[in-house]
Amino acid sequence: MEDATTAAVVEHEFVLGLVPRDWIEGRGDAAFTFAGPAIVGSSVVPPLLSVVVDRTWIVGLALIGLGVLATVLGVLALFPRLRRAAPRVSVAGALSATVGGFAALTLLALVAVAVVSIYGLEIDPPPPTAFFRSVMVVMSAGFGFGTLLSGVAIARTGVPSRSVGRLLTVAGLSVLIPGSIVVVTTILEGSSPSWVLFLGIALAALTVYLAGRRLRTVNAVADDDSTAGDHD
Repeated sequence: MEDATTAAVVEHEFVLGLVPRDWIEGRGDAAFTFAGPAIVGSSVVPPLLSVVVDRTWIVGLALIGLGVLATVLGVLALFPRLRRAAPRVSVAGALSATVGGFAALTLLALVAVAVVSIYGLEIDPPPPTAFFRSVMVVMSAGFGFGTLLSGVAIARTGVPSRSVGRLLTVAGLSVLIPGSIVVVTTILEGSSPSWVLFLGIALAALTVYLAGRRLRTVNAVADDDSTAGDHD
């Protein structure tokens, strides 16, 4: 009996046993709003920096890792409320996003090792391209399925807002469809236009950012209603 009570307390205090609920639940809007510019910046900033610094790929990988990680935190922030309305789909979305989050942390760790090796130890080994690519695939899949499934659950239930759900659904599809095209063409030993992937990244970044802005508005309205109810 005591073990069951303890498990219930842990489930209440932590989202998926990983992130403190009290810390994350009110930060979903900020996480999504940060994620959008970080994701699009991963494609835009490195070319701009290439005229003044070398190894701009480090900046690009760091930004995409931070953007995906922030998106995962946004999805997990919505999970406690969404789980009551759509338990199966929301759990699948949260778990998928968590996989993407761990991949993003792995990517950021690799970037940190590269920075220390190159600029601290002055060792410039060739980057583990194959491993980087594998991490990126897992991270993209986690991001895509996490936002897609969570978005579908939100759009169906209206918790917290159907418009947020539709935006997250588009974000997931914006990554999964171009990513699938790239994977298929690679398997067939072909090549896909670079603009396909860039367009998907840009659309995902935009919709995640807009989801954050919309969620901020929804939360503000809910807070105002709660305050008005307290005064009544």
